[in-house]
Amino acid sequence: MEQDEEDVFEGVGIDVFQDYTHPKAFDFSHLSSWDTFTQDLSRACQSVFPQHPAKYEGVHALLMNWAEDDLGTDIELVDMDALFRDHFNYSSEIWKIPSQHSEDALERKLSEVKVQFGGENRLLIVYYGGHGRHDPSSRSIWQAYLNRKTLGKPKSPTLSWSTLQPMLQRALCDVLILLDCCFAGSAARASINGTNELLAACGRETTTAAVTDRSFTRNLLRKIKSFNGQPFTVNQLYERLINDRKRIDKTPQYAALSDCARSSIVLAPVRSELAVNDFQLSVQSSTESGSNDSGPLTSASTSLVPSSETGASGLSSPSEGPRVLIAVSLAAEASVPEVELWKNWLSTDAPDDVRRLEVTMETAFSAHSTLVLVSVPISVWNHLPDTSAYRFVDFIKSGNLLACGAKQSEQHEEIFVVKGNAMTDDSSSIVSDEGYQSMHDSLSLLGMDHARINHLSNAPSGLLEPTLYSQSIDRSIIVPPQPTLAGVVLGDLGISRWATYALSASDRNLYNSCPLTGYCDFRIFTLRQGSSNEPIEGTLMTCSLEKGTSSFEKIQSYEALSYHWGSGNASFKIKIVTKGVPTTFNVRPNLHAALNQLRLPDRPRKLWIDALCINQSDNDEKNAQVPLIADIYGGATQVCVWLGEASMDSSLALNFISRIVNLDDVDRLVADQRNAQEWIALSSLMKRTWFRRRWVVQEIALAVRATLYCGDAHVDWSDFACAVSFFEAIESESHEISKSVVGAIRLAKASSNLFRKSKDGQVLERLFSLETLISTFSDFQTSRPHDTIYSVLNLARDVPTSAAKSDTERLVKLATPRFTQAAEGTRFMVDYNKPFIEVCKEFLRLTIKTDGFLDIICRPWVPEEGISETERPSWLLTTSKAAWGMRPDGIYSRANADTLVGLPDLGKRNYNASKSFKVTDKWKFGEGQKVRSMYVEGFVIDSIKEKKPYAADGIIFREWLSAGGWTDMSALPPDEFWRTLVADRGRNGVNPPMLYPRACRAALEQSVKGGHVHTNTLIRDVRSTSVANFLQRVQEVIWMRRLIITERNTLGLAPEMSKKRDLICILYGCSVPVALRRMVDPVTDEEYFTFIGECYVHGLMDGEAFALATSRSDNGMIANKVFELR
Repeated sequence: MEQDEEDVFEGVGIDVFQDYTHPKAFDFSHLSSWDTFTQDLSRACQSVFPQHPAKYEGVHALLMNWAEDDLGTDIELVDMDALFRDHFNYSSEIWKIPSQHSEDALERKLSEVKVQFGGENRLLIVYYGGHGRHDPSSRSIWQAYLNRKTLGKPKSPTLSWSTLQPMLQRALCDVLILLDCCFAGSAARASINGTNELLAACGRETTTAAVTDRSFTRNLLRKIKSFNGQPFTVNQLYERLINDRKRIDKTPQYAALSDCARSSIVLAPVRSELAVNDFQLSVQSSTESGSNDSGPLTSASTSLVPSSETGASGLSSPSEGPRVLIAVSLAAEASVPEVELWKNWLSTDAPDDVRRLEVTMETAFSAHSTLVLVSVPISVWNHLPDTSAYRFVDFIKSGNLLACGAKQSEQHEEIFVVKGNAMTDDSSSIVSDEGYQSMHDSLSLLGMDHARINHLSNAPSGLLEPTLYSQSIDRSIIVPPQPTLAGVVLGDLGISRWATYALSASDRNLYNSCPLTGYCDFRIFTLRQGSSNEPIEGTLMTCSLEKGTSSFEKIQSYEALSYHWGSGNASFKIKIVTKGVPTTFNVRPNLHAALNQLRLPDRPRKLWIDALCINQSDNDEKNAQVPLIADIYGGATQVCVWLGEASMDSSLALNFISRIVNLDDVDRLVADQRNAQEWIALSSLMKRTWFRRRWVVQEIALAVRATLYCGDAHVDWSDFACAVSFFEAIESESHEISKSVVGAIRLAKASSNLFRKSKDGQVLERLFSLETLISTFSDFQTSRPHDTIYSVLNLARDVPTSAAKSDTERLVKLATPRFTQAAEGTRFMVDYNKPFIEVCKEFLRLTIKTDGFLDIICRPWVPEEGISETERPSWLLTTSKAAWGMRPDGIYSRANADTLVGLPDLGKRNYNASKSFKVTDKWKFGEGQKVRSMYVEGFVIDSIKEKKPYAADGIIFREWLSAGGWTDMSALPPDEFWRTLVADRGRNGVNPPMLYPRACRAALEQSVKGGHVHTNTLIRDVRSTSVANFLQRVQEVIWMRRLIITERNTLGLAPEMSKKRDLICILYGCSVPVALRRMVDPVTDEEYFTFIGECYVHGLMDGEAFALATSRSDNGMIANKVFELR
């Protein structure tokens, strides 16, 4: 494992070699027929989904690290031991590898474990966390600590794991090996008996992270918990590990050490009862799950609501993420009809396991044989036979973009079979002859050299660590770029809300015949009446928001649809008529379902629907329409919220809401345990995707009236919001259940708290600034980064609304820019053509110039997908640093500490480090070659002398106690120490309560794990409310922060990535001190600074730095400096 950048291995001479995906010589091997492929594929898919998940009579976990461990791995072993013991009912032990006679001792221990736990129908889990390397013969070596002369220690104890591993591989039981060490992939060696599988932190030539929040073990624990008590295979666990874009540091490795045709090992709780029916028990037991995604797992006995990812077999389906594109070589030359039959078999006739895994034929080529490109989940690729008939091409995140961009037939999706340089479908000329020749040349490289890409040790491009190729292939040739396909599928929200499509000629004619010519024009879709079994038809008409126009008079009344686009292709057809000309228009499944359900049987219904009423292929039209959306939703007689198709319990939930809002019955409903299923159904309804979309904040907040639709049932939004309030109020003190429905709770509050409205629902006053809205809803999801800002523009008090409804307002828009700004304030223009970083700068310019404060640079609000890590300046913090985040199981959990600067618009700021001084005239953005630079003025007040371990999972490490000067635990903690733990504030930003030092001592008295204070465990178990409140405040402050000691010997807290010698600075306009790192441009030798983040420095939070800086100056003046932040 890596510790710091200063850490190096001593005397490790290694000949670097390239791992193979499937080691082999390239001999143009082919499968004899398609049937052979279907048999191999079926076996591989069955291996992913075993038929008997409750296979093991017993499971034992042997968790190992060194007695002389220098990495601090104890905490990870303790957490893993608790997870296996408490929530899987596995027997588990932590075993320390001794420094003397290490290899002999481990050999004896493995023999002992094999005898005691190594029988048939049993599983042995072997875990190691520590340092690793390999010798020149590629044998895996474990060692206790790094050999550095500065340590003054003898050479580190070592042992050869490659010598001992065969003992496990000869065991009768199944064996799962988990290795969190550098060069862990060296342990991928064949097994003899049983099912043996390896999950390694990295490849055989790669180092991995030390004990951090991004370590392999910490990610492994998160992913195990994300299955939420459902059985899962090791293969599925690996897929979730490799798909984690936010937390992953190095690419983990999977290896089937035994016959790859065997089923993957299944991990499931060893218990007989997997369900409970009592809702009250779920509330009580939910406190066991902790408040973060590294806390204990919710046990299977409390998993009341089946996971949406659970398949028919009771096993979780593969998680979404990168897939493997493979080339399959078939001996015979296939015809087009044969290839079409093969494709149909995969989509309709294949066994259930194959179809559930969505194995897809992407394209096929004819040469002297047939070459088929197939996309499969990573887990399936791991179980296909080791033959050169199957060759690794690359990791992919989409289907064939070329096929998506081609004209689709009415009845089926096209498949392209290439012979020579021509396509069999002559009606579509998409790629030139030269392009197909390039494609042919590229595919010819799929032989020995390209097949040597290791899909285990190398990462998906653009996702993990760099992938090393022995021979590169231009991916844009295999999947030609489609500039018109700008909208890509991201996450579970499906395509971007304002995605760009390649419209057909008929689609373009549709919008050309219904143009938007006026500033306030928009379209209305009139849904014709009909029954559910009739085709959906409607008309488009142009209307205007401007009063006094004929188009305005045509509106009369209309409704607006709020929904999420969902996944799936736009394959459902509806008919739209404009000026008497019918057009067939393709829509996505969720919209088709909404239209079918909202259609009235006896009269037409006027609706505004973004996907139909805005030309999604025209960015200029979208730029003009987005500012009108607030007025469109606000002017609708009703907003129809479509949550999706009905489920087993959705009707139960909606019917229950009407009972909850009856105040005479609510107490009885809460107390009566016979209503458990109704409460569970309501919770399930509140987890739907619609509640996590950022666009719906304004759609529901601006609505005069709103109705929720789910299938054929519906309920008034005000009743739903009332039910949500009751749900939140009656829940247990831990609020574990509400963490899975936080989106619904916050939306219900937003609908009444964002504005002051008149009696008829019209907005009288907007209450919050754009900065507050973006900071508050940072965890709500958008599919396009621009929408992070654009989706809440119309809710902000400091951004002028854009829809002109009168002649006077129209005249203002024609006035000079200076007059316009004076009359309306700073205009924020919507422009989807503008690079996202420029949109971010425009937002910051508005925010900082409006109030003069820099606190926004301390808040995490930028979506991670918005700007690549290499291009993103340090003064734009991504949502990965947000205090709360959503786990894969849909539960919101703490991921970081709360921001010290807090939220604006909530009254007085938490701190006043800059003494109320605002930004100076030196503040600006760079230009030309320095567009990523921000210039700010301030002064250096201190620097970091020592850093302590960061508080992963809110743990107060024993090193913190000694650094804080607390040696006598019977005495109250030093004032500086306990105040630093809570950042010298109580939970509501007020001065800390006087009982905090006593609560701090009481918490330490109850800490039993190696001197560390596990705040999650204490909060769960402590009986004192005062101690629990103190520890919750501590979590808000220290989570993922480091304790630091400055050069002035002052205690403080700094971000996880802080280093020694980082500068502590006061910036004018920033309410808290910040850490900056001095850098030198390697090209120009210019000095610049990296923004590390906000800090708490005891005694410098309320303007004291100014007096200190003055006293240290020879002339009594503060040494101000302009910092260039990049």
